Amino acid sequence: MLAFVLNKYEPPFPTSSIKSRRCFDLVHVDIWGGYRTAALDGSRYFLNIVDDYSRATWVYLMKYKSDVERYIRLFCEFTRAQLGLPVRQFQADNGAEFQTLTLRTYYEEHGTVLQTSCTDTPQQNGVVERKHQHLLDTTRALMFHAGLPVHFWGDCVLAATYLINQLPAAPLAGKTPFELLLGKTPSYDHLRCFGCLVYAKDTHQGLDKFAARGRACIFLGYLATQKGYRVYDLNSHKIIVSRDVHFLELVFPYKKASSINNPREQPNLGGLDVMHGVHGSPPSCSHEEYPSHVPPASSSPLRHDDHESPFELEDELESSMEVTSPSSSPGPVTVPPSTTESVTSPAAGPAPPAPVEPR
Repeated sequence: MLAFVLNKYEPPFPTSSIKSRRCFDLVHVDIWGGYRTAALDGSRYFLNIVDDYSRATWVYLMKYKSDVERYIRLFCEFTRAQLGLPVRQFQADNGAEFQTLTLRTYYEEHGTVLQTSCTDTPQQNGVVERKHQHLLDTTRALMFHAGLPVHFWGDCVLAATYLINQLPAAPLAGKTPFELLLGKTPSYDHLRCFGCLVYAKDTHQGLDKFAARGRACIFLGYLATQKGYRVYDLNSHKIIVSRDVHFLELVFPYKKASSINNPREQPNLGGLDVMHGVHGSPPSCSHEEYPSHVPPASSSPLRHDDHESPFELEDELESSMEVTSPSSSPGPVTVPPSTTESVTSPAAGPAPPAPVEPR
């Protein structure tokens, strides 16, 4: 009796009896964030969507929690239009962002059931909570291996999502989420080492006859809507998409011993020419130099801190619980956008960045 009075009694959680028989019978959703350091596109959150049957995962980077409504709608339209399967049931926590009036009306109009867990009971949404941990573990591995500064975390999360969807999983009897979702085994021929040095063809018109035709970049991931690779130009500090690329998978521009203690160090190109005579002086990793015109994509929450090390992400990403952003943390500084280049964001379009068949 004393245990009840002291509120110490916690009944065990029984094993769930729900067994999905096809994709999107049950979909688990949750938000991670907000993180104190903004991603390259300004995002501080990400929306994590996991199909219960195939364990296929979609991640949308977001600047605000209110963006959830938009991406839930886009995801439902995607499954109907591209895969011919409606979402029958969502499993979410008790957050208000999943239960707005417009979203509830949308669920009713499309016959979708929203099931929510009890307050402060993440065990009732364990599938997506464990997926958070899986994503963050993989994200840390990619980030530390490439030596990337912490503000690249959004691109690391998207790349981790893509790779996880292509890899066999024990709960799926050795099959991949890609295989269960699309009915075919994935190809790995197009995979490259994340964060490595890439030389992309310079397509600018009017280049000098003797100017270099390659641009030093780092590889940031894959796209579902274009047959090209997503790379970050080290000189212009812009994200571009190119199919004419040459990978140097043993060279990591940001990876050196000093970058652990000073993430704002200039990238190390391993003695290779950055062609700064064509594109300007070698760049620093200063967050202020990132283009302010990157389209807002669905992303996770990170604030920029001048003294952050990439290894601080390990502590911050250990928990999927919301972290309050300090009011004193400065946001990204606005830089006049350049009109010479279009910037493509992997999560800006309606199609999820993964799992889509690689091309």
